[in-house]
Amino acid sequence: MSADSDDGTLRSGFQLGTTFSGHRNVVRSAVFNPHTKTLCSLDERCIKVWKATNGAEVSQITFPSGKTCLVMDVIYVPELKIYFGASLDRILQVYDEKMQVCNSLPWGGKEPGTVALLKYNPKWDELITAGAGGVKVWACTVDGKVVQEDDPLDRYRSALSFDKISWRKKDRVILVKRLEMELPFAKDLKAAEAWVPKFYFEVELQLLFLFHAANVYVYNIDHEDGEEPGIEKHTVMVKPKWVWKDLHEQPITSIVFAAHPQGNKGGDLIITGSSDTKVKVWKQCQVTKQLLFQRYIGNHTKAVSCIVLHKSSFSVLSAALDGTVQMWSLDSFEPIHRAKLSTAVIDVTLMSQNQFFIRTKHEVKVFRLIHLHETFAQYNSAVVAITDAGDHCVLVQSEDSSARIIDTRTAEDLSTMVPAFSTQNLAKAIYSKRLRRLYAILTNGETLVYCMRTNPAKLKETWTTTQKEKVTCAVLCDAAALGLDQESRSAGGNSGRMQAD
Repeated sequence: MSADSDDGTLRSGFQLGTTFSGHRNVVRSAVFNPHTKTLCSLDERCIKVWKATNGAEVSQITFPSGKTCLVMDVIYVPELKIYFGASLDRILQVYDEKMQVCNSLPWGGKEPGTVALLKYNPKWDELITAGAGGVKVWACTVDGKVVQEDDPLDRYRSALSFDKISWRKKDRVILVKRLEMELPFAKDLKAAEAWVPKFYFEVELQLLFLFHAANVYVYNIDHEDGEEPGIEKHTVMVKPKWVWKDLHEQPITSIVFAAHPQGNKGGDLIITGSSDTKVKVWKQCQVTKQLLFQRYIGNHTKAVSCIVLHKSSFSVLSAALDGTVQMWSLDSFEPIHRAKLSTAVIDVTLMSQNQFFIRTKHEVKVFRLIHLHETFAQYNSAVVAITDAGDHCVLVQSEDSSARIIDTRTAEDLSTMVPAFSTQNLAKAIYSKRLRRLYAILTNGETLVYCMRTNPAKLKETWTTTQKEKVTCAVLCDAAALGLDQESRSAGGNSGRMQAD
């Protein structure tokens, strides 16, 4: 499928690449496979795999007429190169990269309700599920009735490491519920209020963020210090570590945790989105552990549907049901990019640093993130002028009267002219690529000639004039173009001359 152009005005920062419109029903879920560069999307009638580059279908699983797709959510795990699918029949489906079923694991006959959302915890090789009956953490283990084959490499493994059991092994592995979140807002996990449609998982901190109404509940699901990875005999009920209440006027729809690149000095941030159209930035108080409101970002006009952290640029992408997708810096809190689509945006997922896809009701759209600018080099003084110096170089003139030749490929300073010991400032700098000379015109009319073959540059000559003949501007030109004879060229020293007014 080719990208369509009927999405209103797209700012140059968001470049629409591919639109996949192969679904006739509501798209339930979509996931990107970085190994095969494909996306897998599903609706109630089929599961489709298609190329992210051009939208061409690779494979499709179609369900018979009269039978709907049982799979509610699908995720891809790069570390294992498998897909997990949560189905309505209380079965965890395990697919290989060709979407062939390689295992089916029941959640357990006593589990209430169905699983609607899956997340994978790579640290402990576990699955986190949400839906009817709340939120649970599952581990894969060998069935106690099956004797596990001895591995001769076991004795060479570190005592601190653990061997991940393959999720693909049929008739040998089972799912065991390790943790279950205690829900303060639901007295009975079998009741309707125990339904949890979304949550946010911070992998590095092993923190689980649940949001219900305008409140957020944070759980620590990490193994205790010194605890060997294993399966508990009984499910452990986990109470909230922190509870943050009344963060918005309407129910919270999304939340992300943003660790500042500079560590605790910058302060970690928590960003929340809500049905009230607001996106709020918070900081956690180190004493009370409660959230302190910082500011609003975004200007959506309908409910916020999704917030995604873009770690490399320390920014967030927010999307809303009004069709807007916005990117905001968490350093300056200024907008970076905006886009307006003609339909509501349900979800946003990052594929890489420079690519993401959005999910609407019937389509999946792939966008490329085009950075309008990147930091090339930083200096102590403001840059006042940049000119071409040839051979992939530029001449940069700074406010402190310094000038330097910079290699545009590496940002390396090839030669720097330090400010002269003078009360006069640098008015203009002109560079001769052939002679490797820099002509620095000061505000009093003096011209300083520097050799730029070394770093720092060396002062070779000082040209002075009377006040009446004060130099105010100059241009570098070829002597032959001026019609100068050989004698004049020799007097000038070279074929390149500088004409001054």
